[in-house]
Amino acid sequence: MNHKLLCLLCVLLPIFCISNARAIKDSDIANVLHVHNIQFAQDKYKLNTSKRVHEIRANEKRYIVMEFKNKDSDTYRLVEIERAKMLSASGCGPTFLGKPANNEFYIVEFIDTPLKYDNLNDQKLRELGKFTRKVHNHKYTKNGKSQLDRIKKHSKKIQKRGIAVPDGFNEAVDSFIKNSEKLDTKIGFCHGDLNPSNIRMRGDGSIVFIDWNNAGNGNVYEELGYLVQTYGLDERQISVLLEGYLGESPTQDYIDRVKFFAKRTCLLTAAVWFGFSESSYDKKISQKDRVKIINDMAKSEGFMKFEEYSRKGQIPNVKSANKDEVKKYALSAWKEYKENIVGANFFDKLKKWFGSFL
Repeated sequence: MNHKLLCLLCVLLPIFCISNARAIKDSDIANVLHVHNIQFAQDKYKLNTSKRVHEIRANEKRYIVMEFKNKDSDTYRLVEIERAKMLSASGCGPTFLGKPANNEFYIVEFIDTPLKYDNLNDQKLRELGKFTRKVHNHKYTKNGKSQLDRIKKHSKKIQKRGIAVPDGFNEAVDSFIKNSEKLDTKIGFCHGDLNPSNIRMRGDGSIVFIDWNNAGNGNVYEELGYLVQTYGLDERQISVLLEGYLGESPTQDYIDRVKFFAKRTCLLTAAVWFGFSESSYDKKISQKDRVKIINDMAKSEGFMKFEEYSRKGQIPNVKSANKDEVKKYALSAWKEYKENIVGANFFDKLKKWFGSFL
């Protein structure tokens, strides 16, 4: 074969394979739903091929089609499908409706109503605590993505893209990674990203968690802390939540332990939002000048306290919000972390659990 032709084929063949990747057939969706006597109007929907998650309507209700990527292995698909079935059967996740024989996708119910901070009266806090304990009690064999895994991922992204962060941030990340293995651990099945956007209510008011991509065995203290911090709960609310979780009034030591993990999770939040904090205009400025700008912003008082963002439902979208607002939210999380963990006088009593690094 001509050498030039062979080179051209090597370039074009991967492109051809990608462009001709098999798309989900409407008829396959219809066949899965037909088992439940749900009629899917195939001619009314065109799935978004750039996304893995598709929303469809059938019988006046909405459903989610979770599509796998071409590169996803058979094992990966089976694990996710079996996990979705397990969570559906226990009532902790959306109802599982089915999948095709080739495991190309699966379908679950769509649950629209988020459990917002304003809905968290004491009864709902206890329900949320009890439900979280139910999730943690699942018997499972695979590990999920921990905060350590996630902060490593996002800090590498920041460094690779040359994104400006405030003085002390990279050192704090290094300390977070170094000391993670020293922390108190209690293993359970964890959601992995338990924030208000992933906590929903059905029509009858019952709680259900969605978006289980990071789920697996993990540290339940870490998950409880993340839940507390992303809702911006105060100490009284934390006590009520833990009462539901434990089935009895929590000790002050238990509350302080969860508060420690809550403040610690602020560094992960800061890392995620810093990773999306620069615009194309920012990238034209030298990194030295960008660091000066971010340090000056950190010294200003032009942003809310971290928990207020959650309580008021004003957390900026990392992809669509104004980049200055993204920076302010990241800085708010960083400030909360610095005040409570880097300068950890508040947590001296926790040394008996976490060691001398505090």
